[in-house]
Amino acid sequence: EWQGVNLLQIAHEELLNGQLNAAEATLRNARHINERVENPHGALAVRHLQAQVCMRRGNLRQAHTIYQQILDDVGADPELSDDRGHALAGLAALHYEWNDLDRAAALATEAQTIAHSLNASEILTPAVQVMARVLHARGDVSQAQQLLNDTLTTIMSPLHWQELHLTRMELALADGNLDAVQRWQAQHSNSDHTFRPHLLHEREALLNTRLLMAQNELDDAPGLLSQWQADAHSARRVRSEIEILILQALTYASRDSVVQARRLLERAIVLAQEEGYQRLFLDEGAPLAALLRDTLPHIGEQAHTVHARVLLVAFAEQDANRLPGAPAAEPILIKPLSDQERRVLRLLAAGLSNPEIAEQLVVSVNTIKTQVRSIYEKLNVT
Repeated sequence: EWQGVNLLQIAHEELLNGQLNAAEATLRNARHINERVENPHGALAVRHLQAQVCMRRGNLRQAHTIYQQILDDVGADPELSDDRGHALAGLAALHYEWNDLDRAAALATEAQTIAHSLNASEILTPAVQVMARVLHARGDVSQAQQLLNDTLTTIMSPLHWQELHLTRMELALADGNLDAVQRWQAQHSNSDHTFRPHLLHEREALLNTRLLMAQNELDDAPGLLSQWQADAHSARRVRSEIEILILQALTYASRDSVVQARRLLERAIVLAQEEGYQRLFLDEGAPLAALLRDTLPHIGEQAHTVHARVLLVAFAEQDANRLPGAPAAEPILIKPLSDQERRVLRLLAAGLSNPEIAEQLVVSVNTIKTQVRSIYEKLNVT
């Protein structure tokens, strides 16, 4: 049993340091041992970490399957409420990535409730991060910051405190609060980096790059991003690679290197398309929407073009939701999608079949087929 516990700790450290191959191998050993000694808690912990590895690998649907199986297995057992909380927080992060904000908020809220009842910062931290990002995406900027500030006062774990504070700085920069991020940067340069895992260091590096971009100090940005992109690619951390490619594309666009920017953005779309990544693009805001519109005619593969159009529709919908009644900055579709067509499109982008969509929306399959044909016509895709 102790061997299984220690292997879990090692796998968790390997995951935090971005060593996904090593983490996968350690988790296989941990799963074998925990099953052999019939330790159900250890077996559940293995599956949680496997889901996190899947998310870093970019295998979002596989992670969703694992988390959903955990929920089914633990049910309402109060002794397994911590496992339920972890799974809910993981599912919330997935639905946020798929831009299903309502579902993400509901899951994150439930996870927060469990975390507070157990005083479990390891559940509260990811749940609050998702909820803050949902609020920010909806335009509730002050509420998002207040949630993060309130939670930071209760967190004792240095690692979880750093994660939440970094989220706070990321959202502050997205709101144009450069002063707050510059103060963080000055304090951070003098702080102890001994216990800073690799993935946290990567987030900090990307935040620093975004700050350079916001200050129009782009000389060092391409080199820094290239190093991190090579690191993510070699370790097969697909989520990180997509985010870095997006930042690289924005950097080159800012320097009027349009061809290079389009090429990098298309690479990001290629990696994102299969698993339906959306928020990595949407959270970059108007500059990326403009670059995406410029890149769309130059994308070669039909499937990648479809995902680019899905993202453009999501950008337009986000603008409309954040500013009710305001016209879009640029018209994207000649024939706008209806509310129901948007619901169908979101489920299509999440990989559901026509019968599955019909079941979710409580309509007939024929109705869904008609709506899908209409969506294809309006998006000018097959």
